[in-house]
Amino acid sequence: MSQFILRDHGAHEFHYTHSGSSSSPIIVPNRKGTRWASNVQIPALAALPHRVLLVGSLFGSGRIQASHEPAILALKSAISRSMAFRNSWLETPANAIRDRLGGASAYVGAHARVGDGPFAVYAKEHMKELWWKLTRGMGVPRSAAEELWTEVGFDPTSRHRTKRATFNLSIFDSPLSNLSCRGELHLSPSLRSFNTPLYLATDSRLPTTDPLLAPFFAAFPCTFILSDFDRPSSLNNGSSVDSVGRMLNLVNKADGVPLGRLLLPFLEAMVVAKGSMTFGTPGSTFSGMSHN
Repeated sequence: MSQFILRDHGAHEFHYTHSGSSSSPIIVPNRKGTRWASNVQIPALAALPHRVLLVGSLFGSGRIQASHEPAILALKSAISRSMAFRNSWLETPANAIRDRLGGASAYVGAHARVGDGPFAVYAKEHMKELWWKLTRGMGVPRSAAEELWTEVGFDPTSRHRTKRATFNLSIFDSPLSNLSCRGELHLSPSLRSFNTPLYLATDSRLPTTDPLLAPFFAAFPCTFILSDFDRPSSLNNGSSVDSVGRMLNLVNKADGVPLGRLLLPFLEAMVVAKGSMTFGTPGSTFSGMSHN
């Protein structure tokens, strides 16, 4: 079988663009100062007679610079939909967590990437932007959001509620199933939106003590993270989601490599995507995967 191999030697070797023509060189230096070393010109690539193209990776939301032609955009959308995970090892725990949160219409999802590379460098700016995306998307009045940010932001004038809620959540028509909120619910009508359950997907190693995520836990008393579901705790009333643990224990029979930790980011993205609204970190591929 005739094949053409694009041999990359680093994570940011090739950027695929619609520049050039069928007679142009396939690979040219990238002189735009971006992170990509070289541009692979798609028109020239498409002119090859080879039937199979072997590439190192297409991972990264900005790796392929798609044309804005309607046909190309439709094809890109179709490919994206076809790549959605339909794997029971992921779907079962994702659906179980969704149901614990009250169902797809009952919670919102946010993907907070702060752990590595440029996401660590710009984490503070990104998390502030993500917090404000949430408030706007949920329809919180601007004045109320600004007032709350002065309490829970990165330079708070006072520390917001951290005490666990002990009163009857049914008065707020809570949809949660076998879950308890971390903090006291907001009583002010202008802040009631913040009582909406929030699923916070993140690559932070210690989410509940990470100062970058503190504004979310402080503003949203019903914030939940993956570890609230994979083991018994007071937050889940001692009832964990067993299918999460089964996924975490998966091992590749061919080589004995543990698979659970590799699948965690995809599980997180799926739970976020199942919410009524989804919000992500700028530039994050996994955040992009979380959007409906």
